[in-house]
This record gives sequence, C-alpha cells and structure tokens, in this order.
Amino acid sequence: MTSRWLRLIRIHTASLTQPIVLLGIFAAGVRDWKLYFLYAVFAVVYHAAGFVQNDICDYAQDRQDTVKKHFPLISGEISLKQAKYLYYVLVSATIISGLFLSNGRALSLLFLFVSVGLGYLYNIRSKKDIFSPLYIAAAFISLPLFSYYAHAEKGSNVIVALVLYLAFLMLYQIGIEGYMKDITSDKVSLLTRLGTVYTQDEQVNVNSTTKRFAWCLKIPTFFLFYIIGWLCNSNIISMTIGSILILFNIWASWKLLESGFYNNHARVRLCSIIEVVTYSMLIFALHGMLGWHGVAVFILYPYFWFFVLNRLTWKTWITPRV
Repeated sequence: MTSRWLRLIRIHTASLTQPIVLLGIFAAGVRDWKLYFLYAVFAVVYHAAGFVQNDICDYAQDRQDTVKKHFPLISGEISLKQAKYLYYVLVSATIISGLFLSNGRALSLLFLFVSVGLGYLYNIRSKKDIFSPLYIAAAFISLPLFSYYAHAEKGSNVIVALVLYLAFLMLYQIGIEGYMKDITSDKVSLLTRLGTVYTQDEQVNVNSTTKRFAWCLKIPTFFLFYIIGWLCNSNIISMTIGSILILFNIWASWKLLESGFYNNHARVRLCSIIEVVTYSMLIFALHGMLGWHGVAVFILYPYFWFFVLNRLTWKTWITPRV
C-alpha cells in the first residue's frame, strides 16, 4: 500500500534533489551535519510536492499515454482528490520549512519563493509551452542559492559555476531527455518543433537541428567541469576520473540522439546513465572543496537511495519506470 504513495512522489529520484540543496550550504562553508539532515528533509518534501502537482496537472494527457498506465493516478491506485490533498500538505510543508531554514535572510527567501513559484509554473505549462524547461531549470538552480544565501553573506565564483553547471544539466535533462522519453505523447515538445519526428511504425527520426541543439546544452557541462575543478583546486585523480566520465557522457548522449526504433525502456535507461554520469562529474570536480570523504558521501548516498527505493517502488534495480 505504501509503495503507491512513494511512486506518486517519485521518491527514488529525491536523492538527486537533495545534493542540489546540500551543495549550496557546503559551498557556504557550513559543516553542521544536523543542519544537513534538515535541508535533506526539506529537499525531499520539495521534490515530492513538485511531482505530485506534476501528475495532477498532466492527468488528462497521461491517461491517453499507454507508457504511463502504471502511474498511481492513471491506474486508479490513488484518486485525483487524494493527490490534491497531499499536494496542499506538501507545498505548505515546503514553504514553512523553507522559511525556517532561510534564517530570515532576504536573498534566501527570494530564491525559495522563486523556486516554488517557477516549479508551479512549469507544472501547469509543461504540456503547452516549449519554453517550460527554462522554468524548471530556474526553479532547481534557485535551490542551492536558497541554501547558500541562508548562511553566506556574499557570492563566490564556485557558487556561480555550480549554478551554471546545474542549469545546463537541468536544461538537457528536461529539454532533451524529458521530451525524448515523451516523444510518443501529444504534449507540446521542443524536439518536434526542431524537427524530430515519431512515426506510425514506431521509429523516431532525430534530425540534425535537434542534435546540434542538444550538444549546445551538453558540451558546456564539460567545460564547466574543468572550471569548477580549477576553482576548487581539485587534484589530478579526481579530474582524471571526471574526464573518463565525460567520455561515458558523450557515448550515452550520442546513443540517445540516434534515430531508429523507439524503445521507451532503452531510452529511459540511457537518460538514467546520462543523469548519473553528469551528476558524478560535478562531484569529482568539487573534490577540492568536498575532500574525498565528501566525494564518497555525495556519490554513494544518492545511488544507494536510488537503488533501494527504486527497487521498493518500481521493482527494478537500475532503470526507473518513469
């Protein structure tokens, strides 16, 4: 019974929202593990509220998408009324806990409400607006700024580079991966506007314009990896590992953008690889700030969380069913 609610809030991917918030307070110089716990809980609640609202807003169109027939709202395991009540509770908890964690600082509060507001805007516009990836990217990069400015008096080059990296990560994840996973639906898609086509014989034809645009979002993360590593004085070992991960990133991104028979599970698997590798690159670039113990925690904790909760909720070890 519990698993249906965990599936609704996408609990398995909350482990990638948590580090976004935690890296902000780490960059601010905070080393209080009790505070880390509180921000991690905030991140889970924020994550859950966003995904519940997303499922509510997408309900009508998701009912027409056979790929999403196993979603709790679509399968009828959870009613629309129940989901709405849960959303009200979660978004209220997000704002209240955010107010407490902001320490009353104006910039922190500003980024809290920007993040919540743009997340809401994305959910109500994602099926109708080709610019919606900008909304969710801005919402997510506001999270580390919210936690950073709750404790820091002024900005730094590291937080600027970190936010830029996360911006390109999110734009690629939503604008390319997200649309590729939903290419069979009738939602407004930037990829279809760029010329990518899903045909009746279950083939996806990715044109050169789409590929160029995708690489324009992907390549900056490679440059930012080295910039962050330089700013943090990360050592040669961490930068070498990150450089190897760049090669995996290029391979998986290349495969994702190939034309051919559309296999949703295979595309989701590639998207998972890209997200894991891109996130790992960032952590290794931050080695000089995090230290090896910090790198180990920021690498192992999210993956342990993902593997365990993905197995509990979706009954698969690696490939999520979303």
